[in-house]
Amino acid sequence: MASKSISLVLFLLLAAFTAGASAATFTITNNCGYTVWPAGIPVGGGTQLDQGHTWIVDVPTGTSGRFWGRTGCSFNVEVATVTYTVDCAGALSCTVSGQPPATLAEYTIGGTGNNQDYYDISVVDGYNLAMAFSCSTGVGLVCTDPSCPDAYQYPTDDTKTMVQSAGSNPSPEVPPSMMSYPPPHPIHRIHLRVALLRRVLRGTVRGGGDACDGRRLVVFGVLDFM
Repeated sequence: MASKSISLVLFLLLAAFTAGASAATFTITNNCGYTVWPAGIPVGGGTQLDQGHTWIVDVPTGTSGRFWGRTGCSFNVEVATVTYTVDCAGALSCTVSGQPPATLAEYTIGGTGNNQDYYDISVVDGYNLAMAFSCSTGVGLVCTDPSCPDAYQYPTDDTKTMVQSAGSNPSPEVPPSMMSYPPPHPIHRIHLRVALLRRVLRGTVRGGGDACDGRRLVVFGVLDFM
């Protein structure tokens, strides 16, 4: 029987959470063959990560924030700063959100009475990188193309959001990949939402609301399944 291997491209974000702990530690590793510039607000700021290097960010409880990836950056004091994707006012260390489009890893540490952590993948501001976000004791989220979120990204998710540009003719289709995640019930149906917008926006796939006492993993980039 052929084995299934997963090739992770771009950079990897690993977060360790302990239920009731005072902080969460995010370890961001660049698994790409090129340099990336991860950023995070309100904690982290941003940095340069060469291939194979890591960046560790401690996030205190009660914090809601996000991480994203930037590519093609140049931070040279003698010339104009250039960032190819998701620029945040030309700064290496971000204090504001990056310019869309941007795939976001969002989190809240110690929400709902300090007993629950929340996480999601959001492409509301557009899509620039594929991403997977998971907790070893919770639900894994995967967004590998601009059409996400797919239905069944968490146990009770039965909605597939499809967005088209204004003036186009809506023609929703349910691809086979939507059924790759087992539905909560054998006869559970997928509901389709189609919206016509002046510009293309995307939805959000969300994770659980339980305290995570394990590890969380975010992968930015392409997942190749063989």
